[in-house]
Amino acid sequence: MTWIRIRFTLLLTLLTVWIAAMFASGVVAIAAFTSLPDLELSTPAAEAFYGDDTEGVGRYVAGFVTNPVFVASDRIRSAAAIAILLLIVISRGRILDRRCRVLRYLAGATLKLGLVILAYTVIVLAPDIQTTLTAWRAAVTDGDVERGAAIWKSFEVLHTIASTLLRIEFLTMVACFVLSSFVGPWRPPTTDTET
Repeated sequence: MTWIRIRFTLLLTLLTVWIAAMFASGVVAIAAFTSLPDLELSTPAAEAFYGDDTEGVGRYVAGFVTNPVFVASDRIRSAAAIAILLLIVISRGRILDRRCRVLRYLAGATLKLGLVILAYTVIVLAPDIQTTLTAWRAAVTDGDVERGAAIWKSFEVLHTIASTLLRIEFLTMVACFVLSSFVGPWRPPTTDTET
C-alpha cells in the first residue's frame, strides 16, 4: 500500500507543477502587460515603429519579458506530462483507487484532454507563434508599419487560439487534480468479510 500512496502523491505533485506553470505564466503576462505600458518606456529598436506611442513601446517590451516565461511554461508542462505518462506506464495504471470507477474515468478523461491540448500547443501552435513573433519584431525594428500591422493580425489570431487553449488546459488540469484527489488510495481496502 505504501508504493501506491507514493505513486499517487507523485501524480498529484506533477499535476501541481503543471498547473503552477500555467498559473505563473498567466500572472507574469497580466503583470507585464498592465504595468509596463504605463511606464512611458522608450527603446531605440521600436522608436521608428511607435514614434511617441510610449504605451505601444511598453507592450512591445512586455512581450520580450513574457515570451521566455511562456517558453519555460511549455517546457515545464511538457516535462510534467512526460513524467506523468512514465509514472502511469511504470505503475501499470495502478495509481487511482479502482473502487471509484466514475471518478477514475473522469480523472483519466481530463488528463487525456490536457495532454492533447498541451501536445497541440507545444508541437503545432508554439512554433507558429514564435515564427510570427520574430517576423513582427523584425518589422518593428525596421520601422515597417505596414508589414508590422499585417503580421500583427496573424499573431493576434494565433494568440487568441493559444489563450483559449491555455484557459481550457488550465481548467481541465485543475479538474483532473480535484478528481484525482477524490480517487486517491486513502481509504482502507474493502474485504469480503465486510457487510
